[in-house]
Amino acid sequence: MSTPAAAAPELRDFLIQLGEAMNAAGDAVGDVSERLENIARAYGQPHTRISVLPTTIMVSIPGTDGAELAMSSQVNATLRLDQTAEVFALADRAELGLLDLNQGILELARIAGSASRFKPWIIVLGHALLTVGLILLLRPEWLDILGGALLGVGVGAIKVWAPRNPSLTTIQPVLVAFLVSLVAFTATVLGWIDSPLRLLIAPLITFLPGGSLTTGTMDISAGQMISGAGRLVQGGVQLLLLAFGIVAAAEFVGLPAHQAFADNTPGVLGPSAPWIGVLLFAIGMYVHNSGARGTLGWMLLVLFVAYSGQVLGTVLFGGYLSGFAGALVMTPVALFVSKQPSGPPLMATFMPAFWLLVPGAVGLLGVTQLLGAGGASAGVDALLNTATTIVAIALGVLVGMSTNPGITRLVRATGPLPGLRAR
Repeated sequence: MSTPAAAAPELRDFLIQLGEAMNAAGDAVGDVSERLENIARAYGQPHTRISVLPTTIMVSIPGTDGAELAMSSQVNATLRLDQTAEVFALADRAELGLLDLNQGILELARIAGSASRFKPWIIVLGHALLTVGLILLLRPEWLDILGGALLGVGVGAIKVWAPRNPSLTTIQPVLVAFLVSLVAFTATVLGWIDSPLRLLIAPLITFLPGGSLTTGTMDISAGQMISGAGRLVQGGVQLLLLAFGIVAAAEFVGLPAHQAFADNTPGVLGPSAPWIGVLLFAIGMYVHNSGARGTLGWMLLVLFVAYSGQVLGTVLFGGYLSGFAGALVMTPVALFVSKQPSGPPLMATFMPAFWLLVPGAVGLLGVTQLLGAGGASAGVDALLNTATTIVAIALGVLVGMSTNPGITRLVRATGPLPGLRAR
């Protein structure tokens, strides 16, 4: 399908708004640009020039009044999983030239303004569930699980109701980190827990910029220097805000640095705990981020494969390359799932997998140790470990993406699989 030149203004508006939505979903700018160029060709404008940055889309169509520049209205916004699925489904239709452009613009507006499928209290419980799931990955004690559930409820409630007060948006990471740390450090002073860091990181997982840091690294490796650097700076600032809240709470409670930032791993729940944690994390993520209908089974598949790869990588290569192994085996599976009729798009499974591999958590530990005088050497080591982890995950994704042509041929040869339905 192609459109005449008279449709150029509608095409330009649609490309800009679709690009903004894909940026909000966390897609790499190279992929966004390629998708938009394919859509322009499908609508009869093969010479369209497109420049994509995380907060800016520029589209120039020959024969019109020049380049159209739009600043994204979603600079600090992110999309829920169901919104991400709808945006990429819309992009798929447009890439085939099967979408009326004006209708597409209306659809994008509807998606942006749509409400979560779940009630607020269910979303809060979902956050508690994913928090407990992550704590189980860290081999906790029973009090860690109980404390994590309570803190997960509190953080989830803040995330649900704080947007009603725009003045809290900017300070939300610092405020939440301070409150969570205040509880964790007080529990440590009272002798209830031994390792406050485990209780700190899990409730804050949805604030950690693991996806931003990893995607930024991928952008840089693909030659998108400005976009990659911007995302890395954004992720670094987010880590600093969280770390500031944690350090402020430690100073307020008066907990010595060696206790506040100790990382003990008793592992009293046995080897099955992390696998149960992956299950709870996936269910909690599905509910808290409003996963699209019928996608929970696919998300479970991708997350279990990612964690299995990470465990195998730890055994074979050590901790530094475990993220590489997890991302490497997860990416082809996520590609395969995205090509199924009932499967979620790639970004809808990538983001939860990034959080599961927790590249941001190690960075938070390192920055916190540096700011909290936990020892400059320990902090620098942790930050270097973060950099290694991020690069390893990004490299694993890049290598895994090279299997895309083979996965496409496999899906065409085998036909679609029945969906793993979960509503």
